[in-house]
Amino acid sequence: MKNERADSNMPLGRLRRVKDFLPAPADLAISKETKKITISLNKFSIDFFKRQAEQHHTKYQRMIRELVDRYVFSILNKFPLIRLKSLAILPLL
Repeated sequence: MKNERADSNMPLGRLRRVKDFLPAPADLAISKETKKITISLNKFSIDFFKRQAEQHHTKYQRMIRELVDRYVFSILNKFPLIRLKSLAILPLL
């Protein structure tokens, strides 16, 4: 009988401990305040986000929310005057 390894991805040789690089569970549990809205989007856009979400094993609504958040932050960084006016109504995310 051949002496084959059960898993070809198993490391060979001596093992070594790696630094713990994962965030603490408490850091992952922080939830942002959200508000539910109703929005009408093109079917093409929704289908795109659904396909992308499936490929990346996430939810398409989460991807759309992240896109909107990044857009808002980019605008606030480009135009300081808008940022100053928005600080009173925009909670820190």
